[in-house]
Amino acid sequence: MRVEYFANGSDECPLILLYGADPGDAITLSEALHTLAKPGATRVAVHNLPGFSSVAECRLFASHSEVDRGVTMIQSPNEFECFLRAESWENIVGLLEPFCDSERMPGMSFQYLDESGDIRLLISTERAW
Repeated sequence: MRVEYFANGSDECPLILLYGADPGDAITLSEALHTLAKPGATRVAVHNLPGFSSVAECRLFASHSEVDRGVTMIQSPNEFECFLRAESWENIVGLLEPFCDSERMPGMSFQYLDESGDIRLLISTERAW
């Protein structure tokens, strides 16, 4: 799965797009984000997960927070962190379920995972939304 930042180019921008058609990558992401809903969890480097690669050195960290702040740029131009509550991470795990089963996601499909910050977070089976 690729991790790419789009600063502009559509009305939905800025956004970070996680894309790829391998359900195994979606499962890896789901399992990693599920840990953020558990006590003591702090941070996941999404771009370093097995099967993931950065486009233009885009780095995305997912962190447990007491409030939903969403995705923010922590270092220009391509380093970001998504701060969400445990309940919000659990919600995202639920949104990822269809991407974990290729039979449930025929063709091009996408889903907004978080829109609480200035930068949206999306997942897609292709480099499109």
